[in-house]
Amino acid sequence: MRAEDDDEAAVLAVPGGADDAALGSTAVRKRFEQDLAALRAADEFVLVLPAGAAAHVEAGIASGLGKRCWAVGPVDRLRALHIVQ
Repeated sequence: MRAEDDDEAAVLAVPGGADDAALGSTAVRKRFEQDLAALRAADEFVLVLPAGAAAHVEAGIASGLGKRCWAVGPVDRLRALHIVQ
């Protein structure tokens, strides 16, 4: 079982790797729990732009957890959600 989890974790580590992963798999669940624990432990959240959808979801979770959030990097156009406090 451990080797299977390691193989699944390796797939998740590459860009786009989660696209074909089973969301109910042990490796995906473990990765989610690790990411959520890191968000809970953080004092603040920095979103480095440009960023993908998953990073924006993490920013939303961080904001929902009451973390102060920052977006840094080039912005092609401002959107109303960029001023959410």
